[in-house]
Amino acid sequence: METVLRYFAPGECYDELFVKYNFFHAQCFPTLLSRFLSFQIVLGAVLVKVPQIIKILQAGSVQGISMLAIFLELVALTFTGSYNFAKQFPFSTYGENLFLGVQVFIIWLLIFYYNDQAALGGILAVLYVGVLYSLLSGMVPLKFLIYLQSSAIPIFITSRVSQIINTFRLGSTGQLSFITTILLWSGALTRVFTTIQETSDPLMLTQFIIATTLNTIIMIQFFMYWSVPPDGKKQQ
Repeated sequence: METVLRYFAPGECYDELFVKYNFFHAQCFPTLLSRFLSFQIVLGAVLVKVPQIIKILQAGSVQGISMLAIFLELVALTFTGSYNFAKQFPFSTYGENLFLGVQVFIIWLLIFYYNDQAALGGILAVLYVGVLYSLLSGMVPLKFLIYLQSSAIPIFITSRVSQIINTFRLGSTGQLSFITTILLWSGALTRVFTTIQETSDPLMLTQFIIATTLNTIIMIQFFMYWSVPPDGKKQQ
């Protein structure tokens, strides 16, 4: 139990919080809160895209989901995860990238499957795994990974903007999951705080601020098209 508590309250914070019971210590309380929130984000990321996957499978359709947006999201998650892994940041500060990446990868394959392009999807999946291995194995220099992380920000913006434009064009959120969108929005907003508290990495902070803003727009679209069915045609 002490080992777990020392993870959430490292160094002198353990004594301040759990020996002296100084729960509102100016430096230790934010650290405790940040680590707890980070743990919750990583834990939540295990299932965050599952509602989206289930909705696709139940509908047997990927209507309203932008292939470009999903692909770019996968690329951004891959670059971000690889960068954080190489920088040896605590897993709690970026672990959701691993779980989100797996789920986005599944959605990406489902898009190919429901568009009758399963063979092409399989080939691209093999290529992706090869690239992922090279990024995580140390074959790619840190300097290049920093460049990739820098590029992940405009890639992520393009991904979200592509989905936003696709929704406006369709006049419906299609098979997008409202639950998944809320979880992504809350996770990005929380990451703004945990990044400031634990790493202060400007690249990561910028990405999470942008993610919160764009996910807010997508949430607004759900309310705009709440009564519109997935095919984009309003009920008479």
